[in-house]
Amino acid sequence: MQNAKHSVVEDIFALVSAGLFVAFGVFLFQSQDLMVGGAAGLALLGTYALPLDFGLLFLSSICRFTHWRGHKLVSVSH
Repeated sequence: MQNAKHSVVEDIFALVSAGLFVAFGVFLFQSQDLMVGGAAGLALLGTYALPLDFGLLFLSSICRFTHWRGHKLVSVSH
């Protein structure tokens, strides 16, 4: 498989569109009082218990998986 190079504009567009799709999905789940699993479910559950915004709770629930030096994610060894 060849390593495809994308331009910065394509990368930004992909990140923005992915964020919008996720936000729309979370909105649909929250508007119907449904729950999801994982970090999104934990953050949605936290919005009912705490007077905090979903975005802040979601970021705090996934921050343990990210490496804050640049944009690298922490690798998980198998």
